[in-house]
Amino acid sequence: LLYFYTVAGGAARLDEEAPVWSAGEPFTPNLAYSLDEGKTILRTKNDVVIGDLGCEARDPQVFWYPPRKWYCMALYLHDNLFAVYHSRDLKKWEQSQTFSLAGSWECPNLFPLTAPDGQEIWCFWSADGFYYLGSFDGLCFHCDCVRQLGTRTPLPYAAQIYSGLPDRTVMVTWLRTQNPGCLFRGMFGIP
Repeated sequence: LLYFYTVAGGAARLDEEAPVWSAGEPFTPNLAYSLDEGKTILRTKNDVVIGDLGCEARDPQVFWYPPRKWYCMALYLHDNLFAVYHSRDLKKWEQSQTFSLAGSWECPNLFPLTAPDGQEIWCFWSADGFYYLGSFDGLCFHCDCVRQLGTRTPLPYAAQIYSGLPDRTVMVTWLRTQNPGCLFRGMFGIP
């Protein structure tokens, strides 16, 4: 199992203080792995897969793109800006696109869907459930520029797509619930 994650640097929101352990550190997408079905997670020797981009680059979503025989990564940069990277070995990544989508931020997901007529359509989904349809060639997402909302309430957030499942797309969201008396907030939605 491969785990792509972000080591979050020292930037703080206006309503909170930056954690001492990461003050002044950059945001970097990193890689860890497990050889025992997730019981133990190991960091690679050089686990930083993309260095400091000078912004809050985070939330890497990585998937295999068969036509080009390489991996692709959708990455949030800042504001409404996203990037697409590609790699053959999961270690060296090359940026192939930067694009902005109005009203979208964080937690990008880029995935194919099959239209009723059998055509492949790509979907770019962002944190608050806004999505755009278009095409993807392994390098660039070509957007129809029509922002659509995929949820009925603001409760679901930060959806994640399961990669590598044949003939289906499975998404799970974090539900932003208040959990009075608990040391955590929210819960997973139903996949």
